[in-house]
Amino acid sequence: MTGFKDSISNVQKKRFHTKVELGDNGTYAIEGIGSTSLRLESGWSLHLEEVLYVPRLKKNLLSVGVLEDKGYTVDLSKGKAIMWPSIGDMSSIMEIGVKEGNVYRLLGNPIQGL
Repeated sequence: MTGFKDSISNVQKKRFHTKVELGDNGTYAIEGIGSTSLRLESGWSLHLEEVLYVPRLKKNLLSVGVLEDKGYTVDLSKGKAIMWPSIGDMSSIMEIGVKEGNVYRLLGNPIQGL
């Protein structure tokens, strides 16, 4: 999910009846859904569908549970976050993040001009 409308494309504006609740106990309205692509520092591109647009968010958030629901295996260990398609071999491993403090930061930037 993102609070940066310019980083998602094909945005379908709509209001959802549910809200996002974060660790600060704040609740945030979802105002749309779209897609984005990220260029990872490893050179891989990661395309994400059904990205929630939540205007008040100040950071982008990526859910490991959602990645697993989309058919990926995610491993967080030794300060690195990696993922690969659950079906098949591990030849498609992508390093997607690094541990900073107690959270993992995604190693990538939105691809402009989607």
